[in-house]
Amino acid sequence: MKRKLLLPFLMLVLMSCIVTFQLPGQPLPTPTPTATSAVAQMTQTALALNPTAVPVTGTLEPTTTPYPGQAVPADVAATMDKIQQQVVQIRGLAPLAPLNRETLSTTQLGQIVANDFFVDYTQEDAANDARELALIGAVNPGFDLYKFYVALYSEEIAGFYDPGSKYMYVVQGGNFGGAEEATYAHEFTHALQDQHYDLRNGLKDNETYCKDHSEYCAAVEALTEGDAVLVEQFWLLDYATAQQQNEYFQQSQSQQSPVFDSAPPFFQQDMMFPYVQGMNFVYTLYNQGGFAAVDQAYANPPVSTAQILHPEKYPNDKPVEVYLPDFTSVLGSSWQETDRNVMGEWSTYEILADGIDPAFRLSDSTAQQATAGWAGDTYLVYWNPDTQQSVFIMRSRWDSTQDTNTFWSAMEQYGQDRWGTPALSQTDRMDWENTGNGFVTLRRSGQEVIWLITPDAATAENMMFTLQSSSAQPF
Repeated sequence: MKRKLLLPFLMLVLMSCIVTFQLPGQPLPTPTPTATSAVAQMTQTALALNPTAVPVTGTLEPTTTPYPGQAVPADVAATMDKIQQQVVQIRGLAPLAPLNRETLSTTQLGQIVANDFFVDYTQEDAANDARELALIGAVNPGFDLYKFYVALYSEEIAGFYDPGSKYMYVVQGGNFGGAEEATYAHEFTHALQDQHYDLRNGLKDNETYCKDHSEYCAAVEALTEGDAVLVEQFWLLDYATAQQQNEYFQQSQSQQSPVFDSAPPFFQQDMMFPYVQGMNFVYTLYNQGGFAAVDQAYANPPVSTAQILHPEKYPNDKPVEVYLPDFTSVLGSSWQETDRNVMGEWSTYEILADGIDPAFRLSDSTAQQATAGWAGDTYLVYWNPDTQQSVFIMRSRWDSTQDTNTFWSAMEQYGQDRWGTPALSQTDRMDWENTGNGFVTLRRSGQEVIWLITPDAATAENMMFTLQSSSAQPF
């Protein structure tokens, strides 16, 4: 699903998501303020705070043309300069180059969203993703995903740092108060990340790589956003005045985000993942060794949402590769493969807990327990434009027999809640016939589970035979 690619492509701040996180563990230390505005002094201070931070070699050159914006007003620019000094003091990363800053009108922002944010995400891509999301129960059939994304991103963006042009953009819309200042602290952290670690090329957080590695990119996005959220929280606690804090909280209480608020639960939780779970992951690293430990994570990035959800699994517990063959020869020449990727622990949890219909949502605790033993997976989606039919297959592997049993039990409950009493129920197989999605089957073998949705039972059996006959990883 390409849904994970939109947020990291441009680092966005969702104003409706402004919250104060209850930070676990030790209390936050208070950084010592610095009064100087000289880049040289900021560099000296930052390296003294964090001598292990090693910037990328060479000079980061812009890869895209800056958007045509307007100059930042002098008073706002002065405030930004002050916040930048404070963020450098908090984060311990020295700015390696001056930061270009501009403002955008809401009209310009709308044009950017319509034309540039979705230049590599077409109506056809959105239709494919919407069908896939409907198959896994995240949206209703016929959901207009493209229209939803355009409306959502037009509504939610308050400001962003663009790693392509190396520009910081602030959206015009009134005073530059506490909420906007906290947002700026967040986004300036992204600029420092890019200067030191190269978000697009060093961390591979780019459209080309993320298309086939969405699980990795979701983990990296959680690292970068969690880092920025933690810095934002430091700034609020240690540098924001009482008035700025009050403005921040008033904004968080009064912010109107009708598109986000009415979005399917799957999207709401997925968009919050890098901010909430990402911050928890980064704060765990911070408690272990301060921002020096966070910097080490950029040198050895997390590779799965399982590592984000369970920081104790980072960095050694990596996903196993799970094989699925090409089923085109089985399905026929009219069938097109529209997606091949990894679902990951987080999205698997979401399938169980955040379905579009409350009737088949499992409790958070049940879904978390069911997916905590995730070891790896691969899924495939096919589409037949002639018959308007879809095929979905997901092969997952689990850490232990007990973890497999826990996931199997949760899927059994999910299946019964969603499709009713199975036509066949065995210890290692369950079938549902004549569902709204077609023929649905679950199969279990050892520490693996197959979830298959096909137009009919014959297609499912042919695909299972192909998988069982595979010389790579037979099921």
